[in-house]
Amino acid sequence: MSADPTTITAALGLEPTYSAQEASEMLGRSYSWLDQRLRAGLFIRTDGATVQPSQTPSGYRRFTLAVLQDIAVCATNQGWFTMGELKLALRELASPPTARQASTRFPDDAPGLRP
Repeated sequence: MSADPTTITAALGLEPTYSAQEASEMLGRSYSWLDQRLRAGLFIRTDGATVQPSQTPSGYRRFTLAVLQDIAVCATNQGWFTMGELKLALRELASPPTARQASTRFPDDAPGLRP
């Protein structure tokens, strides 16, 4: 019997990340909704900084839970989420990691380190 991936990830100090498709599903929006707003730099924190996920060397976006929470709050501030939708998104993001399929972020997205 193999160990729980979440336990292994935590033990190694690796932060789970999510693809743009997974992120959009967790936020309850379409991939294109998320993509268009990210490309236009429309997710802006209250301190004026633009929310941007990290990218792999090949250009794929990777979202941490903190980035997804920032996006949900920004979307509410912009009027794109109702307060109910914000609560739903935050509840989804707070659900146990085993309830979702998270990818593990490896240093420099090194292919040799992938399971």
